[in-house]
Amino acid sequence: MQNMGIKTKSEAQIGEDRRIDNLIFINREFKEKFSYPFPKSIRYIAVDYSMDVSKVNFKVKCEKGYQSKDTFLFYVPISYEKGSSDYPIPPDVPFKANIKVLPILDFINFFNFGEESRKKFFKFINKAIEAKKTRNKKILIMLAKAVKKFSFLKNEQKSIYDFS
Repeated sequence: MQNMGIKTKSEAQIGEDRRIDNLIFINREFKEKFSYPFPKSIRYIAVDYSMDVSKVNFKVKCEKGYQSKDTFLFYVPISYEKGSSDYPIPPDVPFKANIKVLPILDFINFFNFGEESRKKFFKFINKAIEAKKTRNKKILIMLAKAVKKFSFLKNEQKSIYDFS
């Protein structure tokens, strides 16, 4: 995304006590590439990838307040078996219209991953699922190192406020 002129940040600080896996700034370049009908007030997309694909965890993520009047939450469950209909948005969370569940395949399609990026991402996801099932520490260490090198969403901003 960086090579498209779209600003992003991994492990971004949003608010005083919250960190999100990826934060995407909705700028002109983003709007030219992606035609999703975000409300006009949305300036950021917070992306949360989750290995815990339970409904309880999804509710907890929604209650954290990653979504707001200017931030849209994409919740990405790391599972091939789960679909967006598996995650009803809790009725009591604020800004529930600013939450969307994007299962892995939908996420890849939404962001128009090229063939090479798809291969890398699927390899990473498959290793993550394997590590979760087997609790293999070697794989977990390898994945942690790979995340630092993975270039899909990467930039120098330290928090949501650095985009201003």
